[in-house]
Amino acid sequence: MQIQLKTEPQGTYGLFEDVELMVHLRKHLRLLATSLGTLPQAPSQNKVLGPPFMLTPFQVRYLQELGLVSQATTSEPSFAYEVFKLLTSKFYYLKEGYKFGVDFLVYEGDPLVCHAKWLLLVQRTLTVQKLVELGRIANYSKKQLVIAYEHNSQVKLKLIRWTQLHQKRQKPVPRVH
Repeated sequence: MQIQLKTEPQGTYGLFEDVELMVHLRKHLRLLATSLGTLPQAPSQNKVLGPPFMLTPFQVRYLQELGLVSQATTSEPSFAYEVFKLLTSKFYYLKEGYKFGVDFLVYEGDPLVCHAKWLLLVQRTLTVQKLVELGRIANYSKKQLVIAYEHNSQVKLKLIRWTQLHQKRQKPVPRVH
């Protein structure tokens, strides 16, 4: 693979320009490279981007573990990476979920043709206020909230279900003729 690796304090990023490689990573490995460049025929627009493409440190590490990238990464193992690896290997697509206040958006199919089904938060200290905020965001965006946590050195996922309290039905107001 022709991926240039760039090491930053946050981890090792991958950069490449090959569109066929981007399509291969997307179709066969469910890795969503971020487009950074504008298209030559429309350099002033910013809605449809093209090469170069960037891979996140998690994606680079995943490729390294599959033996597709040879240079060693410098990032430390993390529980968030283990969650990423588990779901990617189970045929889900993951995108960063910072816009929604979570770690990942999880898609059952390619994000070009379907919406994210879950908001995924990797376990950390969670206050009641933060849980309510995330519940409201999930409800408003029509997604479900999932919390990933570690139990006996294994990744566990917990779906948070929100129930609606049913109010006692009132009799309809009679119409006056």
